[in-house]
Amino acid sequence: MARLINAAGRAVLAPRTPALRLVALDDEGATYSYLWWRRFTTVAVYGYFLVRTGWILGLSQSAFVFLGNLLGLLIAGMAIVFVLQVRAPVARVLRGARDETTTFRRLRRHLSDFWHLLAIAYVAAIYAVWVLEIPGGFAYLARASVLSVLVVVAARLAYLGLARVLGTIFKLSAETRVQFPLLEARANRYLPFLRRAGQILLAALVALVLVEIWGGQPFEWLGSLRGQAVLGRLVSISIVMLAGLVVWELGSVFAERLANRRPASTRLKTLLPFLQNALRIVLLTLVGLIILSEIGVNIAPLLAGAGVLGLAVGFGAQTLVKDVITGVFILMEDTISVGDVVELGTHGGLVEKITIRTLHLRDFDGNVHSMPFSEVQTVKNMSKQFAYAVVDVRVAYRESIDEALGVMAEVAQDMATKGPLAESIVAPFEVVGVEALEESGVWLRGRFKTRPLGQWNVRREFYRRIKGAFDARGIEIPFPHTTLYMGVDKKGNAPALHVTQGEMEPARPAPAKRRAALEEARTPGPIIEEHPGAKERQGEDALLPALEENPR
Repeated sequence: MARLINAAGRAVLAPRTPALRLVALDDEGATYSYLWWRRFTTVAVYGYFLVRTGWILGLSQSAFVFLGNLLGLLIAGMAIVFVLQVRAPVARVLRGARDETTTFRRLRRHLSDFWHLLAIAYVAAIYAVWVLEIPGGFAYLARASVLSVLVVVAARLAYLGLARVLGTIFKLSAETRVQFPLLEARANRYLPFLRRAGQILLAALVALVLVEIWGGQPFEWLGSLRGQAVLGRLVSISIVMLAGLVVWELGSVFAERLANRRPASTRLKTLLPFLQNALRIVLLTLVGLIILSEIGVNIAPLLAGAGVLGLAVGFGAQTLVKDVITGVFILMEDTISVGDVVELGTHGGLVEKITIRTLHLRDFDGNVHSMPFSEVQTVKNMSKQFAYAVVDVRVAYRESIDEALGVMAEVAQDMATKGPLAESIVAPFEVVGVEALEESGVWLRGRFKTRPLGQWNVRREFYRRIKGAFDARGIEIPFPHTTLYMGVDKKGNAPALHVTQGEMEPARPAPAKRRAALEEARTPGPIIEEHPGAKERQGEDALLPALEENPR
């Protein structure tokens, strides 16, 4: 019999003929396995017949039972030694490839760390059934072992089916990907989560079934009142987490649509991360409190403590809270954006940076001013839609006002039709007229409608040209007058002042000087960038709608 069993083992393992080997083992593994096959066969077969021979020769019942149990213990010990010796190779087979990261393979890796303990316990159970002669014990072990293998195989097939079904559901056609380019990325974001959740549920179900097979009766406990209460809490927690995930996803979709609609908006780049973080904190807080309440934790002290802490923080950080809230509303109303040229109280310049609490201005001298939003009382934005270059000109009282206004209009017309500033002027020059009668001259005013950020160069160029035009026409630009006081003596008599009376013709500019002034009035002057980096803005919509707005 031993030779027949060894021959069967040689046929299966084929230690010397790899081509005929029926199991996936290398030469060393096959030889080692066949060696232990022979050991188990020799000990079991010869030991059994030796003990049986003693029984036939008159060995007592108690001695026969003792020797049989001793033989079983020897075989069990050999099995335990064999398990410990093949622990490492079997663990490597169970772990699989290193780059595999699925939940099923992670379970295999965990199983590889303690599979030998399960095998030793299984051997010990078989020996206990042998020694204690438990009725139906071997049948129970055999049935449980076969069912366990079938459950594991079915779980493996179910896992493969789940992966294929999820892949089919989330696979988009080429037409759909072209029509909705962000849909695939969003779907793939939740594919690993759904796959992981399915794997966890499948693993939990397999564990419950295995415990049921080996007599644990977990389903009976789940059907009890306590088990149903636990399941109800788990379902409630799952619904709350799912609702939080849906709210977060809706907020993310809204934020992404706004960002894609206005990719260059620095206001959204500043505001959206803050709002998303605030939503994340609120959701995590609410979901966490509900979960704690579902698992039986009394959250009333937590709410009271949070209220006291919030009150303390509110009193201690009033300015900080005011900065943040004011900044949020300023950004949502689109009052200020990076690249604008603004005046905030006594400070003005180019907005270089905006945080949720402060903004940074760089003035014309290059100085950077950092201002918290709570100090912003009024905002003067010079970068939106259009601007006016208001020009003030003063002429002497003896000059004709209509002639001076006509010269102003001519210079403005020349600037608007040709020259480097023609594109900056978007409307005809407006002659406002006489603004005031001052001590030494008449104040005339006009204005250009320009593109935003172009008003400064237009104003400078107009003043340069109007000076040359007035010089060419002989129109006097007044300046402060000085009265000469000759003084008096102690008696109150003033010294004699010799005055020569004669007729003088009004001074007129020489022809050469007049031509030079006229040429100067028509030649474009230097142009600089008032605030390098400033950007024009043509009415970007605010996140908060206006209640009423005048049409332009």
